[in-house]
Amino acid sequence: MKKIVNINIMKAIKITILLILAFITVFGQQGCSADEKKQKPESGNDVTDTVTKADENKSGNDSLVNETESSDVQSKPIKINTDQFKKLVFNYDENPDKWVFEGDMPTIIDFYADWCKPCKMIAPTLEKLQEKYKGKIRVYKINTDENPGLSQYFQIQGIPALLFIPMEGQPQMASGALPEADFEKAIKEVMKVQ
Repeated sequence: MKKIVNINIMKAIKITILLILAFITVFGQQGCSADEKKQKPESGNDVTDTVTKADENKSGNDSLVNETESSDVQSKPIKINTDQFKKLVFNYDENPDKWVFEGDMPTIIDFYADWCKPCKMIAPTLEKLQEKYKGKIRVYKINTDENPGLSQYFQIQGIPALLFIPMEGQPQMASGALPEADFEKAIKEVMKVQ
């Protein structure tokens, strides 16, 4: 009798665990954890194709962003690396104790990875917002796999992670696949852009 009870308890525990995992898979994936197993990006009608194709047309780290680009012409998010982040956004080596923004307009930094599905989900929203606020905000994309030091500096545990930077004051971080309304709210309230 004792053996039958233990087997039924074990079955109940296994079923409960499977239900929890199924629930998390279906409803809980708002972001990718830093420990999530990396997968190759899918090809085809992937929302990151825009970023990937733009990257394929560029060679070397220096061509990720043209630093002489006029602030009004940026119509799509631009991929940058750690060195460019230090020049264009914030040099944490020179200013380890305080935030000193190097940019010339409010900026959104999208910390992403090619294998992250929620990152792919927000890519079209970021493109739409960059176009809508053209000349008023910048959107940069930073691949966390290619820039691990920068990810560590900002203590990024899950992606997408988004850094909203106003011209004055402190930036604010958000994580997960935010809806467009939340982006609009952060642009208005945190970045002070109308």
